Amino acid sequence: KDQEYFCDGISEEILDALAKVKELRVVAHTSSFAFKGKDATVGEIAQKLNVRNVLEGSLRRDGNRIRISAQLIDTRNGFHLWSETYERELQDVFALQDEITGSIVNALKIKLAIALPASKKPNPEAHDLDLKGRYFLNRRDFEKAIDSFQLALGKDPKDALAYAGLSEVYVVSAVRGGVAPREVMPKAKQAASQALSIDDGLSDAHGSLAYVTFFYDWDWPAAENQFKRAIELNPNNADAHHWYSHYLMAQRRIDESFRESNRAVELSPFDFLMHVHLTWHYLYARQYDQALAHTQKAGEMDIRVRVAWLGLILEQKGRYAEAIAQLEKDVERTGGGFGSEASLAHAYAVSGNRDAAHKIVAALQEKSEREYTSAFDIALIHVGLGEKDQAFDCLEKGYEARASEMVTLTTEPRLDNLHSDPRFTELARRMRLSLPK
Repeated sequence: KDQEYFCDGISEEILDALAKVKELRVVAHTSSFAFKGKDATVGEIAQKLNVRNVLEGSLRRDGNRIRISAQLIDTRNGFHLWSETYERELQDVFALQDEITGSIVNALKIKLAIALPASKKPNPEAHDLDLKGRYFLNRRDFEKAIDSFQLALGKDPKDALAYAGLSEVYVVSAVRGGVAPREVMPKAKQAASQALSIDDGLSDAHGSLAYVTFFYDWDWPAAENQFKRAIELNPNNADAHHWYSHYLMAQRRIDESFRESNRAVELSPFDFLMHVHLTWHYLYARQYDQALAHTQKAGEMDIRVRVAWLGLILEQKGRYAEAIAQLEKDVERTGGGFGSEASLAHAYAVSGNRDAAHKIVAALQEKSEREYTSAFDIALIHVGLGEKDQAFDCLEKGYEARASEMVTLTTEPRLDNLHSDPRFTELARRMRLSLPK
């Protein structure tokens, strides 16, 4: 158990190396790791992840020596396409990962689409700390992740993976909310830039930089270039496809947005977040019946998908009582996070319960004096109440704070009745966002 971080890390690094082979569809770790420790057959795993081949193995570590046994299984007949056992010193771990990747590609008779990077001699202590940092990041323990990556940089100041990890920590903390964008986004950008100055071939670092230039810098051309570079380096990078789909929606490129969002779901079919955001795309494209159908289908896999978005969809269909019941469940589930309180208040407002909406507005304004609270969320409530002056005051505050939600200014359905106001047109112009026709 004390080596779980190391086993997870090595597994993820091998997976990432395979993901760079363009001819392969490789399921993201969020979904493939869902079977870790579960009593599932290789055939069951293959069916649920929609894959033909499964790589499985075991790892033992004794001090600075590791022993890896791995086998590649064709799930159509259960035959082993390839198997091998390796014993190496820790400093040879990168070369070992390359060797495993090359063997799998050869076993599948696939022409390697890219040249595997020349193996370097990693600093074993720094690499071990990198794996710990990634382990804590995947578990959303941000403080321990930051500590691990910073300790790795203390061992090796040229550790690009540590800088990339730090950047992702800051990005994920921004996604989860509760942290002011101006507090974390510059740190994320600096760490990603530092990683790429050392190794420009890191897909995740390009993805982090794309996220910052999109959600914070509002530099649309630079953001798209970074998203495309991240996907070029790793066509199986589910997170890059996912966030690129958000970029495309903000640019009102609806068909392209759906293509990328569906690709993210295909690459990580068991990831709650991917299904939630495909529902989000249907909602923001005003395809409410399709949004409802996907929410209910995905909700069979993970009830959180249904709870998170069903209320918003029902509200847009005018089914206010049902919407409020779902949104109240979402507030309870999230503890009021992820904008759930604002969504509930907006539903109260449009349904005629102004007192309940005003009560939440007052609570959020009081909360904003203690910790970061998105002014964009509060603006939504004022819009629902028909208080346009207060709504535009909040949107201006969101603009100044670089609130991440501001990128949805021209696509957010709950802001539709502001579109004819000259103040809305001016704000969209300053953000260089195209207006709906």
